[in-house]
Formats: sequence, C-alpha cells, structure tokens
Amino acid sequence: MNGKAQTRDDLVKLLRQNQLRIAGWIAARLQPMADDDYEKSPDYIAALQAYRQFESQEGVNYEPVIEYARELFDRSEKTDRLLDEKADSIIKYLGGGSALVTFGALMSIKADSPNACLMGVVALVFLIPSLVCAVAAVRYAIMVRMPRASAMPPNVDFAVKMAEFYKDKDAIQLNLFLILSPICEAAVHRNIQKSKGVSAAHRAYAWAMGLLILPVLAMAICLLVLWATTVPLGTGR
Repeated sequence: MNGKAQTRDDLVKLLRQNQLRIAGWIAARLQPMADDDYEKSPDYIAALQAYRQFESQEGVNYEPVIEYARELFDRSEKTDRLLDEKADSIIKYLGGGSALVTFGALMSIKADSPNACLMGVVALVFLIPSLVCAVAAVRYAIMVRMPRASAMPPNVDFAVKMAEFYKDKDAIQLNLFLILSPICEAAVHRNIQKSKGVSAAHRAYAWAMGLLILPVLAMAICLLVLWATTVPLGTGR
C-alpha cells in the first residue's frame, strides 16, 4: 500500500509540473488577479488530499463515480463558456454602444447659437455618469475574459505512467477520472470568480442604462428655462 501511495504522489507531482508550466506561461503574459489562486481554495486542497489517500475497495462498482466525475467536469466547462459568453455580450453591446452615444453627443454640440451650444454641452455633461458606468461594466467583463490560472487534466505522459502502474483497465479509468475531483474544485473556484465579475458587470450595465435619463431630464429643464426666459411677460391693464 505504501508503494501505491508513493506512486500516486509521483503521479500528482507529474500533474503539478504540467500545471505549473501552464501557470508560468500565463504569468509571463499577465499579472494574475489576487483571487485566482485556486491552490489556496479549501475545497481544492481537500479534494487533492482525498485523491492522494484514496484506495479502491474490492467488490465496489465505481462506474457511477466515473460517470459522475465526467459529468461534473463537463458541467464546469460549460459554465465557464457560458460566463465567457455573457462577458462577451456586455463588451460587444456596451463597448460599441458607448462609443456611438459619445460620438452622437459630441456631434450635437453646435456653435450656431448660444442656446444650441448650451444644450449640447448640458447633454454631454449629464451623459458622463452613464458613460462611466458603461466603461466600468466593460472593464469588469474584460477582466472575466482575461486568461487565468486553472488546473488542467493530466497530459498523455501522466496517463501512460498511470496505465503502466495499474495495468487493469477499470483501475486505470477509475484513477484517471478521480484526478478530476481536484480539477473540478479548481474549476468551481475559477467559475465563482468569473461569476462575481459578470455580476458586477451586469450591475454597472444596469446603472449605465438607468443614468441615461439624466441628459434627457437636464435637456428638458434647460428647454423650460430657455422658454421661460425668452417668452415675453404679459402686461396687465
């Protein structure tokens, strides 16, 4: 049993070397965010420890466990892609929309008359809060789409060493899929961080849309004031 545990530790070290190479590639191109370190996640640590200490029992059918591990991994990957799609939609709609709105507001500033110039400036000034929220939403969405460290499935060398050690097909398949337990916990940690970013982007998006009422109200008030100052007062008899 000690030999099997030692070999399992060697396999874990081989997997970690592969993950460190990927993490190094990401770190060389991007400064990782503070919350991205899945290795500090208690769930990941517990899952990795459980994998190292696991010993299969005779007479136990592990096929449902293998199927569940496969489904859990697929679900984590689908959730990751869904969060990326939501972030992409915010970047696409708010990124291009904010540019168009800003361009339209700048074009509305005309020097034909003092009143027209005043209306354009008022519209632009009161549009700033909405634009700030839109920029914040796009920033949060971009952060969601930024590369981040993640536990990866074992490479081929890892699988070969696993096969050479266990030799039996069922044991090989079981131990290969058991390594998905800490990998899925790392994926859950990654998805939680992404979901926080998407949630913040949606909140900023909602504020950006709501604050579009400010330039409308400001221009309405300006029109009323200009109308009140230009309409001659009636004289009594």
